[in-house]
Amino acid sequence: MSSLDRQNVGYFEVKIKGTRQRNKEKIPIIKELKLIGRKKKEENIEGKHNRNDTDNIIKKCKVVLFKYIIKYVLEIVNRLRTNKE
Repeated sequence: MSSLDRQNVGYFEVKIKGTRQRNKEKIPIIKELKLIGRKKKEENIEGKHNRNDTDNIIKKCKVVLFKYIIKYVLEIVNRLRTNKE
């Protein structure tokens, strides 16, 4: 190594992890226990999402609507079919 190399080595800092200790207090974190999965029969906790929520009601309305639309279209097709024969 030349003298210039030895002089430039001082410009770089090498940090080794874990050598410096920090004075921080550990704060206990209290988290609410989130239950996941299927409810047990013994639990009386009511779920957040039930059959009377808006998205479920909209699905039921769509099912009824499409059922009657299909019936109506089939009636029209059957009438036209019998008229042509």
